[in-house]
Amino acid sequence: MMLLAGLFVPLPALADAPTGLFPYAAQSHAADGELMMDWSTSITGARVMNDKPGYLDFRRSDGTLRGHCDGVTCALSGATGPGYALPAFNDAPVALPAFQTTTSSKDAVCTGSGTLSYRDSAYRQVSVGGSCRLYLANDGDTLVRDSLSASGSGTLYLEAGNYWVDSFSLSGSGKVVVTTPGDVNLYVRDQLALAGSEPLGSEASRVNVMFYGEHDIALTGGLSWHGDLYSRGEVVIGGSSEVHGAVQARTLKLEGSARLHQPGDDYWFEELELAGSARLLPSGDGLTRILVRDEIGLQGSAVLGQEGQALLLLVHGERDDDGDDGEVDLDGSAAIYGHLYIQGDLEMDGATRIYGAVNLGDLEMDGSSAIIYRELEAAVPAGVDHYELHFNSCSSLLTVKACADTGCSLLYDREATVHVKNQGHPSRDLHKFRAFVGQASQDISREADRLGYRFVLGYQATGKGNLDPRPDNDLVCYVDGRQSCTVNGRSHGTGFGSLTLDVDTGYAGDTAPLRLSGGCLAQGGEAEVEVRFDDNSSDSATPLTLSWPGNSETLYPGQGKTLLLPVTGATIGYPLADLLSLSIREIRADGSRSDPISDQAAFVPKAWRVEEAADCGGDQGFSYGEHGRGCPVLAVAGEPLGFAVSALDSTGEALPLDWLAGQLDNPLVSLQLRNGQRTLFSRDYGLSGFEATPGEVGVVRVLASSWRAGYIPGEDAGLVTEGDAATIGRTVPARLAIVDSRTGQIRGGVAHAGKAVAFEQLPAFTIRACAAGQDDDDDCHLTGYSGEFAGGLEDNIQLVLEAELDEPIAYVLDEPTAGQHRLTLVNDTLVFAKVAPFPETSLALPLRLDIGEHDLTGGDQGQVALTGESDRLRYGFLVLEDTELAVGEAGEMAARFYYYSTDTDTRLKDEQQPFALAPSAALTVAPALQPALSLTVAEQAIRVAPYIVPTEVEVEVEAPLWLQPYRDGALASPAGTLRVLEEGRRRANDRTFNRREVIR
Repeated sequence: MMLLAGLFVPLPALADAPTGLFPYAAQSHAADGELMMDWSTSITGARVMNDKPGYLDFRRSDGTLRGHCDGVTCALSGATGPGYALPAFNDAPVALPAFQTTTSSKDAVCTGSGTLSYRDSAYRQVSVGGSCRLYLANDGDTLVRDSLSASGSGTLYLEAGNYWVDSFSLSGSGKVVVTTPGDVNLYVRDQLALAGSEPLGSEASRVNVMFYGEHDIALTGGLSWHGDLYSRGEVVIGGSSEVHGAVQARTLKLEGSARLHQPGDDYWFEELELAGSARLLPSGDGLTRILVRDEIGLQGSAVLGQEGQALLLLVHGERDDDGDDGEVDLDGSAAIYGHLYIQGDLEMDGATRIYGAVNLGDLEMDGSSAIIYRELEAAVPAGVDHYELHFNSCSSLLTVKACADTGCSLLYDREATVHVKNQGHPSRDLHKFRAFVGQASQDISREADRLGYRFVLGYQATGKGNLDPRPDNDLVCYVDGRQSCTVNGRSHGTGFGSLTLDVDTGYAGDTAPLRLSGGCLAQGGEAEVEVRFDDNSSDSATPLTLSWPGNSETLYPGQGKTLLLPVTGATIGYPLADLLSLSIREIRADGSRSDPISDQAAFVPKAWRVEEAADCGGDQGFSYGEHGRGCPVLAVAGEPLGFAVSALDSTGEALPLDWLAGQLDNPLVSLQLRNGQRTLFSRDYGLSGFEATPGEVGVVRVLASSWRAGYIPGEDAGLVTEGDAATIGRTVPARLAIVDSRTGQIRGGVAHAGKAVAFEQLPAFTIRACAAGQDDDDDCHLTGYSGEFAGGLEDNIQLVLEAELDEPIAYVLDEPTAGQHRLTLVNDTLVFAKVAPFPETSLALPLRLDIGEHDLTGGDQGQVALTGESDRLRYGFLVLEDTELAVGEAGEMAARFYYYSTDTDTRLKDEQQPFALAPSAALTVAPALQPALSLTVAEQAIRVAPYIVPTEVEVEVEAPLWLQPYRDGALASPAGTLRVLEEGRRRANDRTFNRREVIR
């Protein structure tokens, strides 16, 4: 019996049958009851008037009546629904006994480790911590003046009985275990703190708390509690907490994914609120009544009530204008399975639902909210679908089951009587099972022996008190696990000796087979046993799931249940990697239990997974152009990088690694830094400390080896955890450094604008990569920064020369030795632009190399002189000398090479620079002559054939850019004047003159 059930002040009976309050899905008992229904709202189960459906008993509408009732547009009947005078609200529904106190100064304290036992009836304080175990006896009432607490991994073993304490607290993995049959009742006067992670109480031994204080109580995290709770203050049940018991408080709030399994009774709250995906689930027989003074609020996907359980919500307060008192609000997709009598208003928004009926003041429905009619009935268990008889001919154990469904996965939960008789000859009573609930067993060895173990199972269906209640279907029998009602001799089972338990290995998130053998167990038969989940190696509070065809049960660590299990076909499911300890005790025919039989079951990871795998080239190798973007930079050389390896369950979800990390005997994970065929760094790990600091450049590959867990018991299947390997990224230099540079030298010491520079020695830079912490460039030399791993260098360098050039500077980038890169200009490609004239200048110009930051790698800047100080750049040009010849005389127009010296008004003849006119160079003569003048291009002159008449012409010759003179604001072809005279001038054996000399 629930503790609170004996303390509740009885609720007055309803004046009329509660079903009379809800003839239809929705009605108003108010004289001015108002209805508002927006588009997409609906009510199923409205009134029919004059053979027309869709009417609702409300007096008026606010003009918004757009919803549908039973498939048609809703209409008002103008009538009112039945009314009911609610009893006065009870502010003190629980009558607490007078609190008992003590002046004892005795302490029962256990910290660290070990075990202590106490048998006193009064203490100053009781405390357990560390990994200690503390046992308290109880002869009825135990008094604690100050605090009763369990913390750390301590366990408080309490005998059933009453405990009167000033404060009670649970924290960490501290837990309470009930050691004797019955419940623990904690009467707490002042302080209550429940923050533990371990289950509190069980179905068989509940832990009930009566709190005399008025402080708020919050249950968060994932507390699993079997027991009742009473508080004069507010109670909040949140997180994934699950409470099986009666909760009575001033205000009750359920949040997160909390569950409250509330047994059928009467409850009083000032306010009731549910949010998130919380559930308040009435259970048991009969009607649950919840009386609320002010307001009920449901949000999110919260659910109040459940299908098949009768729930009546009575909401006090008045229909006033403040929108609060006496109001019920539903938002989101919240739902109520029950019937609501509200003295105020109901507002439904979103996709909310009510499965039941409402009787209220005003009703406002928005969104796609709906009310679906259900009749209000006390929850009555289903009848008996059929009976089953199970006979083990080896143990002579006869078991009867009253099945509530076809597969017998549900048992009838009221008293039943079955009179079992031999249906063969002679007719003889085997056993009469009286007033059993669900199932019962009996040793019928004496009766079976008299019949020689040859009889037919059946029951006597006639006569009063032989078969009650009557089943809907025929009897089903099993003899030694086979479906039959005929016993043909005695079986000796599958083995001899004691019962044995064998649980094999399973993958986390999957199941492991559980088998029973020995004794009188028939192959395919069943055994009634007490199964206990003793503990697990990781100290987790996670429950296991025991399943067999048509059934499943949940067991928390330290919890046991009596079950009828098949010899084969049962499984244990567990979501984590762990080593579980289980035990069973056989339930003998006389009801006694055998000694515990233990076994261990290992659950191991299905596979390892290297996280964040990346495409870095695989077996084909890293290519900067192809993989530079998709292969992430994890760190620079010399700085730490992190990575992750997960353990996966059978569904591919990640498992906690903390406990697993301690189960490794040898390294499991390896990290390698590879560069082509070279391994530049390698380190091994367990399942933690996943960090490395490679001092080189390469791709990072992580390997997790396949593994057979060492904690698998020796005789069990050695399931293997699959390995994995993946490349996760790469490392790069911290920075690049220009460690050397070389000045160029020009062939002949002179270069000319417009003509490619010929170097005797090419300008060059040497570049190396540095790791983090290498501040001195001379220390830098990462050999891994080579080939494709240095692919980003060429895209991020720029050569800058402060001069006007015809084309960008051409260079080559090579790698004389691994990790050392040399940038060299390409010979005969550097051409200084020839535009406006300039005087001779030095070629020792600054040549700058800029290396930009990229891939987390810092850049650098270096500078060198293009050439030595003595090398010169000249603006050169060709002059075609003016020439005079006599009629009929052959000659030449000489070509001379000049350059501007100190300024553009001073020119000097360059006697050293070789040049040559192309024999095919075009010649232009203006004006054109008839007959034509015969001219021929020589290397450094224009040859003139004899001409027969006097004339004067301008001769131009095609020449390369660097030979062209600057004339009239632009480059032009070299030109000169040719005169043919009657008599040539007599000038010292020379017929050629410079035009400027003539002018002078």
